[in-house]
Amino acid sequence: MKIVVKYYTVMCMAAGYCREEEIIFEGQHNVYTLLQFISEKYGGQMKKNISSLLKGEKNIIWVFINGHRIKDDDYHLNLKEGDVVVLTTPLLVGG
Repeated sequence: MKIVVKYYTVMCMAAGYCREEEIIFEGQHNVYTLLQFISEKYGGQMKKNISSLLKGEKNIIWVFINGHRIKDDDYHLNLKEGDVVVLTTPLLVGG
């Protein structure tokens, strides 16, 4: 199964300035296992951000699947071939 992951804002920096990548999994995976995979792949700040997200400590990361933001308790959702997952932070607008 091939998933496209896009990184924006500080998540892009945490991924070593990678903006987009394809991740290939064997068998069925869900959002939680994808986040764990990304956390282990990049380590450092990415690992800290994802760990906080999964523990519910800070909601500084938003996860979107195919353009729809998922709720904090939806990490069990199964991924499908061709899904596009976006990891970003809320954008602050002001002025």
